Amino acid sequence: RRVPAMGQAPVPKTALVIGWNGTGKTAVCQRLRGQSSEPLPTQGVLREVATLKCGPQDEELECALELIDIGIEPKLEAKTASYQPWLSSADSVIVVIEASKTAQRFRPEEIERSKALMQSVSQEPEVRDKPFLVLANKCDREDALPINE
Repeated sequence: RRVPAMGQAPVPKTALVIGWNGTGKTAVCQRLRGQSSEPLPTQGVLREVATLKCGPQDEELECALELIDIGIEPKLEAKTASYQPWLSSADSVIVVIEASKTAQRFRPEEIERSKALMQSVSQEPEVRDKPFLVLANKCDREDALPINE
C-alpha cells in the first residue's frame, strides 16, 4: 500500500449531521467510527473523522469522512442558525430521524419538527446541489414508523 507524501493525503469529505434532539445523531456518528453508542446529549460542535471502507469486497478503498455533529436547543430557528455556518463547507448532509414509536422520548410532533428542519435546511442555497442521506434510526424495530409517516 502506497502512503502519500506529507501534505498529499486526500482531504476527507465532510458530512453535516442534522436532526432533532434525541434522534441518535451522536450515536450514529459513534457507530460510523466503530465505537459503542451510549452518548450523552451533545453540547457544542463535535468534529470527528470516520474511516469507511467503500467498494466491492477485495477491492475496498478506505475513505475518510469528517462528521460534524452540533448540539443545540430544540427550536427550529436555533437549529437552522447553528447549522448555517457549516452548510457551505459540508460535502453532504446526513439527516437522522427517530423511527421508533415507543422510543423513550417519542413525541409525534417531533416527526413534524424533523420534517420542517429537513425542509428548511434543504432549501438553503449552500446545499441545494449536495447529497442528502436520511437515516431512520431504529427502523429495524417492530414498532418503527411506516415510511409514509
